Amino acid sequence: MVPTMLDSPVTPSHQPSRSTRRSWGWLINTFPALLLALLSACSVDSNNDSQTAAQASDGSNESHAEGVTDLQDSIAETSGTGALASAKGTPPPAKSPAHGSGAGNWLTLDITDMEPETGLATAVALPAEYADFASNSQDPKRSVLVVEEDGELLGPSNSVHKLIRETGMGAYSHWGQRLLFTSSDNSDPRSNGRTYRIRIP
Repeated sequence: MVPTMLDSPVTPSHQPSRSTRRSWGWLINTFPALLLALLSACSVDSNNDSQTAAQASDGSNESHAEGVTDLQDSIAETSGTGALASAKGTPPPAKSPAHGSGAGNWLTLDITDMEPETGLATAVALPAEYADFASNSQDPKRSVLVVEEDGELLGPSNSVHKLIRETGMGAYSHWGQRLLFTSSDNSDPRSNGRTYRIRIP
């Protein structure tokens, strides 16, 4: 008997094979776990980014605070005033004398008070009120005393004593309770006939 087409089993073409059904089943079963792992990874990355940003912000704030502190220290050291400068051992600048005080007025030096020192230098003992404004070993540039010779200012002021003794030419130093000075041409202030005056501005 010859088999006909009606006797042969027919497999519908739209029906998936067994291996295909197995693959889809595995994917459906594992998809929730894969999705959960992906979401967890994204959450960890987000937290790490947040922590990194927070640390960067903290570092920036600390750097800014340190910069402000350094600037304040620099200003205090430059001005030489205030509690910060005093705490660091920087002596305060000499205050200007009150108006009408002895140091604030012109004082004519008496030649009888002048004494020859070493080399070209001449020394004069000053009244006690001038000592409050004098330079010293802690602050050798502290004094603002001005010296005139016949109305002309001498200088440089706060000169090194070796320079005054060896070079002169009007250099002077207000140190402690005395004035160490020279005339403008290195002549003897006691006998050159010129008038010498001092004052704290």
